[in-house]
Amino acid sequence: MKRYKNRYYTEQPKSDSSYRKVPMTDIVYETLKYVLKNRKNAQPIIVDEYCNFIFLNKQGYPIYNTYCINTFKNLVKNITNVIKKINYLI
Repeated sequence: MKRYKNRYYTEQPKSDSSYRKVPMTDIVYETLKYVLKNRKNAQPIIVDEYCNFIFLNKQGYPIYNTYCINTFKNLVKNITNVIKKINYLI
């Protein structure tokens, strides 16, 4: 999923091999149903006929690709800074 000017959208995979079927045990399925039923801040949003997104941000909207990329970049930056401080103290 992607976001542009506060609108969400999806794109088709680049190749047929990009489509995935993810096997799921019954306990995982039941757990996901429980999460969807019991979360409080999920926003009622439909993106290209998809709804009930599992991964949401703090405001209850679906997490999109740039959000994940930026989150991981910040995580790496913070860890790098901590490592530099530790190495400085040693």
